[in-house]
Amino acid sequence: MSPKSKKVLAVILGILIVIALLLLAGAWKAGIFEEPEITLELRGPHHYVYLQKTGDFSMIAKAYEEADGLFKDQSIDKGTACGMYLDDPAMVQPEDMRWRVGYLVSDSMEVNAPLEYLIIPNTEYAVASIDAHPMVAPFKTYPALQEWVKTSEYQFIGPAYEIYNENGIIEVLFPVEKRK
Repeated sequence: MSPKSKKVLAVILGILIVIALLLLAGAWKAGIFEEPEITLELRGPHHYVYLQKTGDFSMIAKAYEEADGLFKDQSIDKGTACGMYLDDPAMVQPEDMRWRVGYLVSDSMEVNAPLEYLIIPNTEYAVASIDAHPMVAPFKTYPALQEWVKTSEYQFIGPAYEIYNENGIIEVLFPVEKRK
């Protein structure tokens, strides 16, 4: 191999190593290598103002933009972002999925349509916490919660909701009760 070919090969190899390191760093930052911590906690009540939506989860970001505009129009102070997912993706077609996007707020309030208000009850929850990107967190937390519930003395009794904390920690909560 000629010295020029060796030099070209070394440059290509160097570039490939840098790309691999950048991809690895991005995956690390996104939380690909994180594992959720699962706890049993009493939480609530939470005051929740939201938009009800139906359709594929790919519409979530656009729905948050819509919610942000409605919160501004109605002069509602946004708290922590919160999503509620009413259907199991394994059981319902993507176009039929029902979900909510909104924010936890400080107290009870009247809102104008299409915003809605709900009190998420004070109850016991299985909570999966993870420091990961919102696009990664569901792929780590939901399977971990499904495994946890199989081996625990608890069962899920309602839909999941996700709290997107400002510190980057995402919490997935399922209301639970002891199996009978």
